[in-house]
This record gives sequence, structure tokens and C-alpha cells, in this order.
Amino acid sequence: AVLLDDGTEVRFSPSAFAAGGLRLLRLGQRLRLERDEHGEVVRVTLPTMP
Repeated sequence: AVLLDDGTEVRFSPSAFAAGGLRLLRLGQRLRLERDEHGEVVRVTLPTMP
């Protein structure tokens, strides 16, 4: 799970993390969450990644 700037917790599956190609995250790191039409997180990436 990650916390948004407003404190909202957003959970995502291990497959969404794997889809982004990331290996680890650091505390405070900015992320981009891509969602499907149902609002589920399907990919977690860094804002600097395409």
C-alpha cells in the first residue's frame, strides 16, 4: 500500500508492482499509479519512467 499526499491509503496487488518493473521503493518516493476502468491499480511506476 501507499499513502497519497492527503493521507489516503491505496492498496495494490503484487502484480501491479511487478508490472511497473520496479525492484524497491523508498519512504517518501513519488509514484505514478495507473488504474483500470474499475479504479484498480494495475501498474506502479516512477513519474520519470515512460
